[in-house]
Amino acid sequence: MRPLSLVVLAGVLLLPACSTGPTLIKVSGSVNYNQKPLGTYDGLNVIFVPVVEAGSHHDSYPADVSRTDGSFTVPGRDGLGIPPGKYKVTVNQMSFTASDETKKINDLFTLEKTQLIFDISADTSLTIDLSKSSGK
Repeated sequence: MRPLSLVVLAGVLLLPACSTGPTLIKVSGSVNYNQKPLGTYDGLNVIFVPVVEAGSHHDSYPADVSRTDGSFTVPGRDGLGIPPGKYKVTVNQMSFTASDETKKINDLFTLEKTQLIFDISADTSLTIDLSKSSGK
């Protein structure tokens, strides 16, 4: 009986260490400019960066972007989504021959300049319109 008690006790003591953390949220959507999807170019990087105090450690979460229609999903680290919170979204359009429009987009939506800020608190579908100054 004693070995069984030790196994049960060990399991109970280890249980708090197996915390699942915050509920992860599935984020998806599309990115467009003047009602045209951006994913159809040479490539598009869309990254969700948590808004945290300066100097605080944080992960960033790149989106998987479709090259056919500009749609995206944000899988998070384990493919299950991202933690709830406020996120800045950066956009970088890759092109072998960058037009003035591409350069403008890349300049406006860097981490330092982006006005794309979303409060993610539940499964979310976003339509990000970069032709509007705030992207919303």
